[in-house]
Amino acid sequence: MFLHDFVHVDLPLDVAVDALPRAIDPWLRSLVAAAWQIDREEWVRAGLRRADLTPSHDFFVEFGRPRVRVDGLVVPLAWRAAGARLVPDVEADLELARCGANRCDLQIMGRYRLPPDATRTAAETSLAHRMVVNAVRRFLELLAARLRETVESGDPPPSRPHRSRREHGDHRVGGRSINS
Repeated sequence: MFLHDFVHVDLPLDVAVDALPRAIDPWLRSLVAAAWQIDREEWVRAGLRRADLTPSHDFFVEFGRPRVRVDGLVVPLAWRAAGARLVPDVEADLELARCGANRCDLQIMGRYRLPPDATRTAAETSLAHRMVVNAVRRFLELLAARLRETVESGDPPPSRPHRSRREHGDHRVGGRSINS
């Protein structure tokens, strides 16, 4: 199924782009997991089973090569979670796009696929879709907050990648993935 959502970030585009690697390293997998867990109890009360919403393993998150555009930055993104019947695989573009001088949009546009045995009824399919849309929105909100925190902390951008992280298989924008 198709997915698209965005949130505004009250940061100039160039500041947000500079902060993105620091905001996601090493936080991204935690942000994805938190996005799925924040409202889990509400989904259980709505009729979904807790076991169907809980991955048996951590999320695997992977980036593709970033594409720079005149008005923004696009980073291919994929995540997977094993063992949760209603947690889909997501393949999407994460984009920071200019939205005025001191504001940008953080958006995600792509597709998700529920596991083949995910839904049994039309009502469960509808509920699962709403859960995915909600989790994607939560992910964007969490990442936007992390971008703002990164900028407010005043940490300078790294001058070069840390070799030790690459050796341990940690993610990097540009094709690395989280495996820790």
